[in-house]
This record gives sequence, structure tokens and C-alpha cells, in this order.
Amino acid sequence: MKRLIKNMSISTMLTISIMVVTFAALASFFSVASYFDIVHFRDTVSMQSGMIARLAAEYNVSELVFGYKKEAEENLEKLFLLPEIEEAQIYDANGNLFTSCTRQGIIATCPQNIGDVKTASQKRLGARLEILQPMTFRDTRHGTLRLVASNATFQDYFTSRLRTMLISLAMVLFLSILLARIIQSWLSSPISQLIKKVQEMAGGNLASRVSVPDTGGEIATLCQNVNIMADALDSRIREVENSRQLLQAVSDYVPAGIFWKDRESKYVWANLLFAKSAGLGDPGEIAGKTDFDMPWRDSAEEHRESDRRVFNSGQAELNISKKVRRKDGSEIWVAGSKVPLHDNDGQVSGLIGSYIDITQQKETEEAMKMLMQKDKEAAARYEALIGASNTGAWEYHADSGFLWCSPEYFSMLGCDIKDFDQSGKANLEQTWLELLHQEDRDKAMQCFAGYMKNPEGMYQQNFRMRHHDGRWIWIWSRGKTLRDAEGQPTPVTIGTHIDVTDRIMLEDRLRHGEKMEAIGQLAGGVAHDFNNQLSGILGFAELLAKKLENEPQLKKMAESIMTSALRSADLTRQLLAFARKGKFVSTPVDAHHLIAEVISLLQHSIDRRITITQQLEAAIPVVAGDPGQLQNAILNLAINARDAMPEGGTLSFSTKNIDIHEKVMGHDLPPGSYLQICVSDTGTGMNEEVKSRLFEPFFTTKQHGKGTGLGLAATYGAIKNHGGAISVYTELHKGTTFRVLLPVGKHDGQPEVHISKSSGCIPGKGNILLVDDETIVREATAKILEDLGYKVLECRDGEEAAELFRAISHDVDAVILDMVMPRLAGPETFAAMRAINPSVKVLLASGFSINGAASGLLKAGAAGFLQKPYQIDELSQKLHEILRS
Repeated sequence: MKRLIKNMSISTMLTISIMVVTFAALASFFSVASYFDIVHFRDTVSMQSGMIARLAAEYNVSELVFGYKKEAEENLEKLFLLPEIEEAQIYDANGNLFTSCTRQGIIATCPQNIGDVKTASQKRLGARLEILQPMTFRDTRHGTLRLVASNATFQDYFTSRLRTMLISLAMVLFLSILLARIIQSWLSSPISQLIKKVQEMAGGNLASRVSVPDTGGEIATLCQNVNIMADALDSRIREVENSRQLLQAVSDYVPAGIFWKDRESKYVWANLLFAKSAGLGDPGEIAGKTDFDMPWRDSAEEHRESDRRVFNSGQAELNISKKVRRKDGSEIWVAGSKVPLHDNDGQVSGLIGSYIDITQQKETEEAMKMLMQKDKEAAARYEALIGASNTGAWEYHADSGFLWCSPEYFSMLGCDIKDFDQSGKANLEQTWLELLHQEDRDKAMQCFAGYMKNPEGMYQQNFRMRHHDGRWIWIWSRGKTLRDAEGQPTPVTIGTHIDVTDRIMLEDRLRHGEKMEAIGQLAGGVAHDFNNQLSGILGFAELLAKKLENEPQLKKMAESIMTSALRSADLTRQLLAFARKGKFVSTPVDAHHLIAEVISLLQHSIDRRITITQQLEAAIPVVAGDPGQLQNAILNLAINARDAMPEGGTLSFSTKNIDIHEKVMGHDLPPGSYLQICVSDTGTGMNEEVKSRLFEPFFTTKQHGKGTGLGLAATYGAIKNHGGAISVYTELHKGTTFRVLLPVGKHDGQPEVHISKSSGCIPGKGNILLVDDETIVREATAKILEDLGYKVLECRDGEEAAELFRAISHDVDAVILDMVMPRLAGPETFAAMRAINPSVKVLLASGFSINGAASGLLKAGAAGFLQKPYQIDELSQKLHEILRS
């Protein structure tokens, strides 16, 4: 040991001393801190267990007084909902056991008599805690509650704290080594200064020179030779400086063409750059075309084979370089990628593709090879950099840990290169790792480290980096390790960064749009089928109520069924609103008047600690739409804001007119004038997971029974149905703002439907042909019509109805026609009946709304429309109006 210490250098001994002292001091600090933290946690567990015992004792005292042993056992069993409770017993005033409950798998330790317990107490039984709590009522002790709780949570906490302490000590050890190395560098000899200068030169700082000592000797000679070598290298680098500038110009900006294909390899959508490359003036002209319709039709089969590989494997094909032909006959080099799109069942439904024109890079690559034949190492560096398709360049030196970055590397992040260390020192963490999104950091570092360990081929990956303004941008990073004349990897890896945020956001929006469209179709189908069932339930319930006029109690039950059916119909209306199949009226609507009505409704239910403010600045607050739907949409947003402020806050309404001249990020709104309505709160806010599912039907963060999850879904559908858009901005613990955009002064051309107020049941006479495939709806409606005085002929589907109508058309006074049926649907049946008798009076009925097919039939001559489920009064009035007209 003495010989070992004697042979150590002063720097090594200093390093070891700093490590030992730093490690010992911080280890002691963490040990003491952990001890007091654990004691505090243990006391907290004991206090909480005692509180539970006091509450349970007060809750069970009545069962003990009246001798309800079974009820006492049931109450004790509820305590086992707390995972720490293992045993629970009740003893009477004499200390004798009254009743006992034990968690399954636990052996009871309760004594038959615990004596006279006058005060609450706790004691530890090994890894368990025994709690005794007197049971009193009006200052009289009636017995004792005994609980035994597990300390497993405390043990888990202790283990967690121990693990945290060990990790912290490991970090301390690493920091102490780093500190020792820093101090060691302060004691470096002139040889260390020489090494430092040489490392700076190796890092690219060829302006650096070594100071030649006046003492002469071998060190002075070595310093002179190093300076001579630096002069020679500087001269060689200047020869290729013009080539580097040319390369930098190529790396500044690379545009990309983007397209979308369906499962049959037909184009659905493309951006302007892609459309221009296909010789089209408008991107919309590409819809329905295939590669055989494009200038590159000679290689169309190759493109379709690539599409089939993506469809069959479900895997993306990335960064494929090839030549394509343009409309003018010229060929260009592109680097393209194709990513599969999946439907709700996980099946591949199409693909998103993109390409980058790398023709200039290919040409520059060839030029660089010719210019740099005299310097193979420089030529290899430029070849790799060109292959990276760069916008922002970087160069990593594995031997020193230094990461050099071009100004464009930082400018795409909104930063200035002056704010970062580019002196040649190790800076990977400051220049790259600290700027990465926390969720991407480990994965990105593992990918980079894996490539550095085995630098074969091209390094590439996607990750998020923080922009100077606080947002996150997606970066496509590529790189390549340089090799020497023998083909062996050098310490230098060069690469580029490309901002691909727009492409990734586009892919996310397309996937989200497909998801919401699929959910909307499902919600609309469910609402339609549910409305059919409600029609039968409501019809029979109304008939039953009329038959029970002399039976008040039974009539009340029937009316309860009617009320429940009508409430269920409200839910289906919200589902239809989300599915964009629930708009009834199109009329001028004053948004300021709607907001005033919403505030008036809120006054009766809002917390007095919530302040309502208004900033209604819109000069033209009028939009075309359904007043009821729009009012419900704004009311849903206001209620959502109210519920987000349980401790009070500010609820704000604001409006203004805006003109959109280009597409808004995240929306597909055409240019025009819009009314912007904002509903803001200062409440709890939302995290990203909740925000991403906010408008899905039945998704809610409220407690069970306090929300259906349809309010915001219906709002989303209503706004979309009015040709508008809705977005949300939220921050946790800071609040949320919903932003609604609605077209100003546009009427959508839908027929206006004025629903008259009920004026009672109107009897009638005539022959009614009833066509509906749902048995319960058909039977209920037929019975209602017969009670009203009509004669009814029933048909199960459109084909049967058309055949019957052909035979008896002149004896039919009116037809009640369902819109959705098997074999022959409502529109086809209507057309067949009109061909037989053009003056036939047809009353349409549907679980969907008046929009869509029903609207077209009304324009074509249908007499009226009934939204399922309908009531007797509404049906009788509609028939009366139709037959009288």
C-alpha cells in the first residue's frame, strides 16, 4: 500500500481525496434526511389509521347499542375497501367480543376480552399496527373498536426512499469524479497545455497556436512542429472552403412534396408542390387519379408495388432514393417515405407519403468528388453530409465530446449560435440533450449511442426539440461517421437536422380526422337504432296512459315510462349532433343574444365565487344556423368551464369578427368572414391525454352519475354541422379557452322546419299506408293511427310497400314512410310511389334528422317529416296538416 501511494501522482491523490470527502459528506446528508422523512411518514400513517378508527367507531356505535350484530359485521366489511385494514372487531362495554371481521387470507389475532379500554391507543405488532378506539355516544362509552392495519405501505415507502438514496449517492459519486477532474486540470503541466492546444486544433480551431517556451529543449521543438503542422492544415482547409459554402447553401432549405393514397393506390389529396410536379394547376384535381395518370407512368407499377408492400406489411418505408420523371420529361432524384394509415380496427386503410428533391444534392455530390480528389478524408466528409439531406448541419467528435453546429441548426430552434459553447469543449448535453423533449431524451440518446458503438450505414431518427418560444418542433436527424483511407471509422460523425413538424402534424390531423369520422358514423347509427326502439316504447306508453285514465297509479307509471323515453331521446339528439346529423333549422341567429340567454340560465346554478365577464366586440354577430343547437353548444362550453372552477374563478365570454385568407392550422376552413366566440375559465385546466379525447362521445372526467360525456361531443358536431370549427387551449392549473369559429352571413340552403307547439290530439279519417321495418315501431304507430280514427295498412319494407301501392294507390290517402329499410330504402320507395301516383302524400319518418336524404325528398315533393321518437299529438297534427292541404 505504501509503495502504491508513493508511486501516485499528486493529481491522482487529489482526485481520490476529493471523491472520498465529497462522497462521505453527501452520503451522511442523504442518510439523515431520509431518516427524518421516514419517521414523518410513519407518524402520518399512524395518524391516518387512527382517524379511520375514530370515524368507524362513531359509525358503528348504534349497531352495538341495539345489538345489531349482522349490520355491524356489514359495516366492518366496508372498512376492507381500505387496503391497509386486515382485522376489525367490536367489543361491548365489559370488554367482551361482540363481532369480528377478518380479511380473506389473514389469521385473526383478536382476544375474546380486551378489558376496560377508556382511551384511544395504538401499538405495533411487528409489521402491523393495532388501534383501539372507544365507542361513545353522548359522553357514554358503549364499547371498543379494534382495528389491525398493515404497515406494508410504510415498508414500500422505506424501500423506495432507500432506492432513491442509493441512486442519489451514485450521482454524487459521478459528480465528485467530475469535480476532481476539473481540479486536476488546474494543476496541469506545460505538457497539458500543449495537449489542450492540439485538441483545439483537432476540433477544427486551426487559428489556435501553441506558445513556444523560451527555455528551448525538446518541448520547445515539439511546440514549433505543432505550429508548423497547424499552418499546413490551415492551408489545406482553405482550398476546400468554397466547396463547404456550396454545401451550406444546399443545406439551408429542402422543400417536400406530400400526398395521400387510399387502399387502391388512388390519390386522395396532395400538397401544391406535389401537384405541380404532376403537372396539375390545382391540388384538388389529383383526387381519384393513379400513378398511371401521372408523368411518371413508365414507373407506375414500381410505385404501386411499393404501395402494396406498405399495405401488406403495415410498416413504413423510409428514405427511399430513386429517379422520377416530371411533366416536361426531365428526371429528378427524390428521397421519399411512405407511412401506413390505420382505421379503427387496426387495418391499413391507406398511406401518407412525402418526398424531398435531392437532385441538387446528387449533382453537388458528384462535383464535390471531383474537387476533393486530393483530400480523401475531406471528400468522405462532404459525401456523408450531402447524403444527410440537411438543413442544419452538425459535426460530433467522439474523442472530445464536442458537438459543432451550424447557425441554421440553432436558427430553426429560434436560438442564436452565440448563446451556445462552440469553443471545442465537450458540450453535447447543452447543445443537444437539454433541448430534447423529456419523453424523447432517453430513446434519442440510446439510438445515437448505439450508432456510435457500431457506426455502420446511416444514423437517423425523429425526436422533438424545444423552440425558443416554448413550443416543440419535430426534427429528422441524420448522420454518418467518416472513415479513414483504410475504411476504419474515425471519431468524427457529421449530419443534419430537418424540421418536419408540418409533415408530422399533418399526419396526426389526418389520423384524428379519420378517428372522429368513424366515431361519428358509429354514434349516428346507434342514435338512429335507439330512436327506433324509443318510438315503440314512447308510442305504447302514450297509448297505455290514455287507456288508464281511471287508474291514476297505473297511469302515473305509464307517464314515467314516457318521461324516461323522452329523456333518452334527448341523449340521442346529442349523439346525432356529434354525428352532424342533427340540424333542424337554418335561420339568422344573433350570437350576442344567445350568450345573454346562456348567462341568464347560468345565474341559477353558478357558484357565487365565479365572476362572469363579457367582451362582445363583434360588429356583425349574426350567423346562419339552428338557434337551439348553437345555444346548447355555448351552454355546454359554459357548464364545462363552471365545473372546472370548484373553488371559484372567472368565466369569460368574448366575440369578434375575423377574416381568414388562408387555412387555419388544425382546421379545414375556407377563406372568408367568421364570427369568433371564446369561452374561457381560470380553472383546473387539462393534460394532453384528456385534451386529445375531449370531444369523443361518452368520454368524461366527472364522477360517475354526474355527466354523460355527450355535452362537448354534441358541441363539436353542432359547430362542424354549421360549417365552423372549434379548438381548445389549456394549461394545467391555469385554465382553458374554447375558440369557436362560425361563418358570418351564410345560409346553408337547408329547408327550414318550423315545429309548432302542441295543440292536442287531432282525430282523423282516411286510409294510411304505414311502411317501417321495425316491428315495434310499426305496431305502436298502427295502434295510434287506429285510435285516431284512421284505417291502417302495414308493410315491412319498401319493396312490399311499392307492390301494394301499385295495386291500391287511389285508395291511399297518405303514406308514412321510414327512411332506412332493407331491400328497398326510403328514397327508392318514395321514387317508386311517385312514379305510380305523382300526387301521393308522403310523410317521412327517421331516427336521423331532416338533413341528408330526408332534406332532398322534401325538396322533391315529400309532404312532411317526423323525427323519431314522436308523440301522438305530433303525429296527429302532421297527418291533419298533410290531409288538409
